[in-house]
Amino acid sequence: MAGVLIAALVSEEEKKIIGGFQLDDGRTILSSFPISEAELQVYRRYPETYFGIYHSQGKRINGPLETYDFVYQAYKNTPKEKLLEFLREHPNYVELQHKNQEELAKIYSESMTYAFLNKMNNDKRGE
Repeated sequence: MAGVLIAALVSEEEKKIIGGFQLDDGRTILSSFPISEAELQVYRRYPETYFGIYHSQGKRINGPLETYDFVYQAYKNTPKEKLLEFLREHPNYVELQHKNQEELAKIYSESMTYAFLNKMNNDKRGE
């Protein structure tokens, strides 16, 4: 599947990356994959630019609220049209079309937060 990495978290303890991808067909998926020790060393030296763009890495993400804040910072300026594209599989998509950009950014950030946390919990359980 071809796509673009749109958000990512590095779990140093688990030696993996959890990434959100926008696929060429428009779907958004989450995936996790291992990070090698060499890659982890590079990440530790340059965490702000590890994924090819500058993103402040001032602290660790611990829990749902910090996960939401991380995701919201990444999407708070995303155009409304792009957010609607990301949310097109949402069960309330028709209603979302009437929301403003800020509301959509918050809704998308919330849905991505749940997806990240579910992915992390499933990975811990070995699913």
